[in-house]
Amino acid sequence: MNNHYLYGGGYAKKMWVDSEVISFLKEQSFNNPVYSNGIELGKLHLRKDFKLLPGKNDRLKLNNLKEKICEGEAYIVFFNKVNWRNYLVNAETLVKTFKKDDIICLEDGFVIKRIIAE
Repeated sequence: MNNHYLYGGGYAKKMWVDSEVISFLKEQSFNNPVYSNGIELGKLHLRKDFKLLPGKNDRLKLNNLKEKICEGEAYIVFFNKVNWRNYLVNAETLVKTFKKDDIICLEDGFVIKRIIAE
């Protein structure tokens, strides 16, 4: 059964196993909530419960999320290949909403987190 999850179809397809976003996240230690358009991918590949991003028309929730990220209390993980949740805030809106310095662009998506300059 585990072999199917790691190498099978659906969320376990090779494109997810080889995902640069997932590889990046495996190297991170996230203690705060992670919001994403691919919540199942967090559970399956990272053993982490992700929360769903706000809806595309829910400006209040997006502003609250922006505040949390600015305070270092949350992260956003966006998977470009998750294209079936078009009711959620999209990549374009996220990029416009957050500071460029807080966006880590990867091959198949991006991560938004507060970057602390050392």
